[in-house]
Amino acid sequence: MGLQMNNREMALGRLVMLRKELYQIGTRAMTFVKEIQDEVNAFAFTEDDFTTIDFKKVKTLSEEIMKLQKEYQIRIKEADSIKTTYNFEEE
Repeated sequence: MGLQMNNREMALGRLVMLRKELYQIGTRAMTFVKEIQDEVNAFAFTEDDFTTIDFKKVKTLSEEIMKLQKEYQIRIKEADSIKTTYNFEEE
């Protein structure tokens, strides 16, 4: 019984860590989205042409968002697996 309880406690600890990581991923993604919006808005509020947009920056930020999305999906899958395996309820 002790080993089983220890595994359950470790799983609960991992679930808490995953939730924190998911929050951090979401926060980073929102920061990247805001940076893209700022870049586009800088263009939208001027009479300049498209050459004023830093497309390399926008592309790099969008690639980072896609990487974060993959990280997020991996962690969600792991969290769901832990919740199912140890029958944890949503809080």
